Amino acid sequence: MRSRKWDRDEIILALNLYFDKDLGVMSSSNPKIIELSDTLNRLPQNKGQRELNPKFRNPNGVQLKLSNFKALDPSYSGTGMSSYSQEDKRVFKEFYLDRERLKKTAKRIRTLISDEIHSLNVAKIEDDWDTDHNHSEGGVLYKFHKYRERNRKIVKKKKSKH
Repeated sequence: MRSRKWDRDEIILALNLYFDKDLGVMSSSNPKIIELSDTLNRLPQNKGQRELNPKFRNPNGVQLKLSNFKALDPSYSGTGMSSYSQEDKRVFKEFYLDRERLKKTAKRIRTLISDEIHSLNVAKIEDDWDTDHNHSEGGVLYKFHKYRERNRKIVKKKKSKH
């Protein structure tokens, strides 16, 4: 079974790890690669994927994704894996010279993941409370929102033209 394509958030998290100066050996047994694999599987869009495909975003797959970046990296002296996607290329090009923004964007994605997990845990507690105390406040609604990061300089420049 083929896994679905990596989305932008996943690629950003992987690229942030690729540029981590403390990454060490790029191996599927590297604790940072294992941790990223776990993080990717906690993304809301990946919920249940590991049950359908036990290899979904596993450490081997994360390590291969990092090897794809080597092929795009002009500072890498080897060849890397040439099976990168067009989205890999776009994200790499976007952040290659702006590592600080890459770190901030990856941090926001991780925050959204932890906020989403926290929200689900709070909702579970509220569900239990309603049931245990025979109170009815209506159904629980779970929401997940896509967030688009905007570059303020570009927006300001565009507005000033009009």
